[in-house]
Amino acid sequence: KGLLSLLMLISAGMYIFNPQPEVFVALSYPEYLLYILAVAKILGVISLWISRLKYIRQWAYAGFFYDVVLAFIAHVYVKDGEWQPALAGIIFVLVAVITERKLEQHH
Repeated sequence: KGLLSLLMLISAGMYIFNPQPEVFVALSYPEYLLYILAVAKILGVISLWISRLKYIRQWAYAGFFYDVVLAFIAHVYVKDGEWQPALAGIIFVLVAVITERKLEQHH
């Protein structure tokens, strides 16, 4: 959960402090999505660490999973060679979900 949170916060920070809308447009996404994703990633990280409600955390994981899978597909599609962070994100989401489920089973 820590690596996933770090990746999402770094990503959101880049969207806010160093926005590059041309990258989003090159990936066939609308420019305004940059800011929506930044807010969603920050809220998702907060919900992972603060929420005691399992379904809220599950929604955050689902949102992160869709985000990184779509990023991976977009980068592979445009052949810009920037797919590695998205692949790391996919792995981080899967590991975090599996780890959380195992921890819940032991409690």
